[in-house]
Amino acid sequence: MDAPSEETMPESAPVSPAPVAEPAPVAEPVTVIEPAPEVEPSSIFEPPAPDAPSLESEPPIQETHDTSPVAEPVVKEVIKEVEKPLTDADKDRIFQDKLDANLTLAHTRKRAQYEARLQEIVDFIKQKGTLVTNQDIRDAFHVTDTTATNRLKELINRGLVARLGDQRHAKYKLSGGV
Repeated sequence: MDAPSEETMPESAPVSPAPVAEPAPVAEPVTVIEPAPEVEPSSIFEPPAPDAPSLESEPPIQETHDTSPVAEPVVKEVIKEVEKPLTDADKDRIFQDKLDANLTLAHTRKRAQYEARLQEIVDFIKQKGTLVTNQDIRDAFHVTDTTATNRLKELINRGLVARLGDQRHAKYKLSGGV
C-alpha cells in the first residue's frame, strides 16, 4: 500500500526548551513532556495481510477501535538539583573538616603505635624473666634515656610494672597484675 502523504500525518507540537534559571540553592521540580511514539494511521485501521509469512508464532492481533492515530503525550516530572557555587566560608568549612579528620586519624595511629611500643617493653620484661634496668630498655629498643624513662613511668602508672630501688639505681619487674 502507499504510505500516507505528509498532509495526513499529524504534526506533533514543537517542544520549546525550558528556560534556564540562575543557580538556586534548592531543587526545583521541572516538568518534561515526552512525545508519544508516532503510529502510522494506516496500521491502526488495516488488519495485517493474511498471506504474510510469520517467523514466530504470535497470537493474532486484535483490532482496536481507537480513532486517534497518536497517543496522548506522556508527562513526567523530573527534579533537577542545581548546585550553587561554593562560597569562601563553605570552602573554609570543607578544608577545616578534612584537616580535623586527618589530624584525628594521625593521632589515632600515633597512639596505637605508642601502645604497641609499651606492649613490646612488657613482653621484653616477661621474656627476660629477671629485673631489668633503664639501660636494658635503651639497648633493646634503641631509644634515648628520656624515652626509656618516660615509657617505664607510664607502665608504672598503669600498674603493669613495679620499680624497685631509688631512681638512680632502679630496677623494674612486672607487677602482679600482668
